[in-house]
Amino acid sequence: MLALGLAVLVAGFALHRSRPEGAGSSVEADARARVLEVAVGLTGWRSTGALRWKLRANDWLWDKNAGRVRWRQGRLEVLMETQPLSGRAFEDGRELFGQGLAETLTEAHSAFVNDSFWLFPFDGLFDAGTRRESLTEPGPLGDHLLLTFGSGGTTPGDAYLLLFDGTSLPSAWRMWVKILPVGGLEVSFADWRRLPTGALVAQRHETAFGPLLIEALEAAATIDELEPRAFERLRPPPGER
Repeated sequence: MLALGLAVLVAGFALHRSRPEGAGSSVEADARARVLEVAVGLTGWRSTGALRWKLRANDWLWDKNAGRVRWRQGRLEVLMETQPLSGRAFEDGRELFGQGLAETLTEAHSAFVNDSFWLFPFDGLFDAGTRRESLTEPGPLGDHLLLTFGSGGTTPGDAYLLLFDGTSLPSAWRMWVKILPVGGLEVSFADWRRLPTGALVAQRHETAFGPLLIEALEAAATIDELEPRAFERLRPPPGER
């Protein structure tokens, strides 16, 4: 176990990159971000009303129009509304209450914020608090886009350097995020798929620690097209509680 821990530590030092200094907010950075929004089909994403996907052990159903989410992981099922956070949770079919419910909802919401960000991380490029900077590297890669999220999510202040290889779609990004001890970890964007609504989703992300896969992806304009009765249990019948 000690040897494994040392190996991970050594690997972390080897992979670490210092966070770069961007050129500051600029017309060029904003223009690059606008081109990116068109390339990934942001308008189509915003018209997407429902999604289903799997990421690692997490099985998601998202009623994006109504702000409702179903999370399944092993023996656990959570039905929740994200704004404000509320819902119900079941483990082995038995409902959770009190502190157990509160902790499970918090865990589910944190997982959802992370996994929905990986599904489509381009919706907040011009949100208040998001800083866009140009960064140029010598060689064929050329101009890149450094994003710093000043608010939102569960770890505000995280930064992402989007790398472009001559197209309007990113080939990878490097991350400086609080949840990772390694700065500048590079993750690829690959296996792009266009949803019926027009948005593009990268289904494969290669990392130094193995692939991150978006699987069983489905999308529609409304939840009724995917699973119309999915959230019937979100609100208990009158008199049940």
